[in-house]
Amino acid sequence: MVDPLNLTSARFRLGLENGPSLKKFAEEYLAAGHEEPSLVQLAVLDEDGLADVAPAFEAACRQLRHEVPSMGDAIPIAVAGALSDIVTGKVEPHAGLRELRVIYGKVWPLETPDPSVPEQAEMLGGEFGLSDLLGAYYGYDDIRERPTEVSFEDKFGAEALEALDQFVVAKSKEWLESDLNRVATDSSRGPNGDQTQSN
Repeated sequence: MVDPLNLTSARFRLGLENGPSLKKFAEEYLAAGHEEPSLVQLAVLDEDGLADVAPAFEAACRQLRHEVPSMGDAIPIAVAGALSDIVTGKVEPHAGLRELRVIYGKVWPLETPDPSVPEQAEMLGGEFGLSDLLGAYYGYDDIRERPTEVSFEDKFGAEALEALDQFVVAKSKEWLESDLNRVATDSSRGPNGDQTQSN
C-alpha cells in the first residue's frame, strides 16, 4: 500500500488533486493524530481554489519533512496507488484501469525522462510495464459491446468479464511486486533521507 502522503503529493504533482481533496487529506491526517500547524491551516482554509490551497499543502509537506516528488517520480507512485486500489478491492478493476488511463495520459507531455531512473525511460517510451493492463481497459468495452463475438480466455459475456477482472487483479499485483514499483516504495523518505512521518 502506498503511504497516503506519498500518494497525495504525487497526484498533486501530476495535477490530479484539487482544493477540496487536499483539504480532505489534511482533515484525515489530523484525525489520525497529527498536530502540525500547517495541516490545521490547510484543513480550515475558506478557499477551495487550487491556487489558494496548493501553497498551504506544500507548506504542510515541508513541515512533515516530505518532499513533493518530481514529475517523473510521481507517475509510478500514482500508478502504485491506482493498482493497490484494484488489488485490495477498493475499486472495481475496470474503474481502477480508468484511473490508470488518466495517470498514463500525464506521461505524454514528458518528452525527456530522468536518466537516473531507468524505469522512467521505459514508461515514457510507451512500455512502462503496463501494456497488458492498458489493453485490458479497452477489452471491457469490446466484450460489453459484442458479448457473443469477443472472448477472453475462451469465455464470452459475463464469464469473460469475470476472467478479465481476475487477469487485471493478477497483473496489478505482479506490477506492485516488480522492480517498476521501486520508485514508489523508495519515496517514503523525505528530502533529508529521513523516513516520512506518517501514521
